[in-house]
Amino acid sequence: MTQIHDDNILPVAIIEHHTSSSEPEFTNSYAQGRLAYLSSTGAPQTYFDGINMISGGCAGDCNTPYKTNISNAATIKSPIRIGIESSEIDSSGVFDAIVTINKLETVSKNNLKLALVLTESNIDEPWGSPEQPSSEFVDRRIYPNENGQVIDLENNSSIVKSFSIDATAYAKENCDLIAFVYDNETKEVYQTQMVNLGQTATSLKEVITSDLIVYPNPSKGILNINLPVENNDKFQIKSLAGKTLIEGHINNNTIDISVLRNGYYLLIVNNTVKKITLIK
Repeated sequence: MTQIHDDNILPVAIIEHHTSSSEPEFTNSYAQGRLAYLSSTGAPQTYFDGINMISGGCAGDCNTPYKTNISNAATIKSPIRIGIESSEIDSSGVFDAIVTINKLETVSKNNLKLALVLTESNIDEPWGSPEQPSSEFVDRRIYPNENGQVIDLENNSSIVKSFSIDATAYAKENCDLIAFVYDNETKEVYQTQMVNLGQTATSLKEVITSDLIVYPNPSKGILNINLPVENNDKFQIKSLAGKTLIEGHINNNTIDISVLRNGYYLLIVNNTVKKITLIK
């Protein structure tokens, strides 16, 4: 369990990693790898922010320690913000997911990592007691893997990562994407974000903070930009893999992308990311 350090979005994001002793349909190498990383010695165990652990599940009074850990974590202000945008490819169950990390304050850490987890809930399988008629937030896959990937927030104010999410084996309306940034040494989670995959929408934090309007999208080569800031703001066009293809300053509230091939791209203006499509 990881605490989200922001009162404007969901209070907690839960990831349920099943051990090798669980039924085969619930466990996988990603979950087991994550449990090994957390040095989990038994089940059930709950980790708050990746570092504060409660063992024994709900045997006895687990309400008090759970509330205490959540309340303590909620007082910590995170130096970063995470946004998630997902879109399904032709109703296939495969999704493009874009994770944006914005640095709000100085981050003097060179060992931070990002992980993106696909979870599934409302699984019709009782777990432990009649009070738990279904299994929730089951870890189905971790991207790029259970070890996450290194990100550099010391030298970058904004980082964009893209992933291809395969949810074809699961009920996508019951799936969530959970992104979190953590310290690879201390295991402390710096920030978390969650979005429902079935809604194929931007995360709540992005909706709140984004004033960038781009049209038409898909575009035939010219993007019109509606942004309540200076007209000459800097922009970048990146591939879904994060490679910068075009950069410059917005001129007359338009951007010319006609030199690119047809396809999907990322437009970044003032640390706000929009997925755009070019069809000539």
